[in-house]
Amino acid sequence: MNYLDRLPRELRFLIAEFVPSKPDRNLPYLNEFKSVVTNWYNRTRVCGDVPVYRNYTELYLHGITSYETQFIKYGFFEYAKEILYYKMKMCPFTKQFKMIPFRNPLS
Repeated sequence: MNYLDRLPRELRFLIAEFVPSKPDRNLPYLNEFKSVVTNWYNRTRVCGDVPVYRNYTELYLHGITSYETQFIKYGFFEYAKEILYYKMKMCPFTKQFKMIPFRNPLS
């Protein structure tokens, strides 16, 4: 038990507002999430004169409409199926996944 735990609860919350208790770190799945969303949008929603988004921040600033958010889950389901059979590398030019097939060691 440390000194912070011995303090009253209200005082601990007051201290926690100003002093971070854990260091900020990047979560490993956030980069994968951003890549999947960018890939899904560039593969399914870009047509005509709409630009290809090079990174997630461009897509985030443009915004995804409310009806498109319903279909993002299909991008994740498709990614989960493809990752079983392919190595997914994000192509820097098209911002779509380049699928490199590999043999499943279990088969």
